[in-house]
Amino acid sequence: MQIEELLDFCCEFGRRMTRCGGEIYRVEESITRILAAYGYRESEVFAIPSYVTVSVHADGRTYTHMVRIRDSATQLEVLDQLNNLCRRICTAPMEIADARAEMDEIVRRPALSPAADYAMYGLAAMFFTLFWGGTVLDAAIALPVGLLTRLIVPRLRKTGANVFFLNVIAAAAQAVVPLLLAHAGLANHSDKVIIGALMLLVPGLAITNAMRDVIAGDFLTAVVRLAEVLIVS
Repeated sequence: MQIEELLDFCCEFGRRMTRCGGEIYRVEESITRILAAYGYRESEVFAIPSYVTVSVHADGRTYTHMVRIRDSATQLEVLDQLNNLCRRICTAPMEIADARAEMDEIVRRPALSPAADYAMYGLAAMFFTLFWGGTVLDAAIALPVGLLTRLIVPRLRKTGANVFFLNVIAAAAQAVVPLLLAHAGLANHSDKVIIGALMLLVPGLAITNAMRDVIAGDFLTAVVRLAEVLIVS
């Protein structure tokens, strides 16, 4: 087995776990266990939300690979399947080419159908609007705003837009519909609709992971995540 091939796989595995919303300790531990499963127990793994580096000591040399992480999206089902793949590799190591093909298939496979994904965005915007004190009419207006958010966000991610720019554009688009309807006299509480829709952009998982990183002692990662959360907010 080529050590470069294994390191390349481990870096990509760590990148995809991080992009799906995985905690940093999970990323580092998973890569360390995969390397140990293939017989490389002298390894160093360092990860932050935007970077992963893996080093292995073998044959009197140190081999190092690293990758940058430029975007992220919450995909907990994909993260769970990557966890399962890691466990299977640790139990019965497979050929790296086969492991990589399975990893690519997991990431490529959609967690939800497009229709279900749109429905989740729309319903979430509706119920958050009701939660913040909106009326049934406000909730009905929030539904298409949620659908519009689902339409915009994935397309902005494909362009490589950073998280700040993505949220600015998406939030501005969310405000257009309720403000126009309020101007036409068709919406009573445009603020409630906008707040309900904005909840779709709140980085809740990043906040949770930042607190988990503090508990785990990964203070650098926690600071990075908190900085992202504050900027987005």
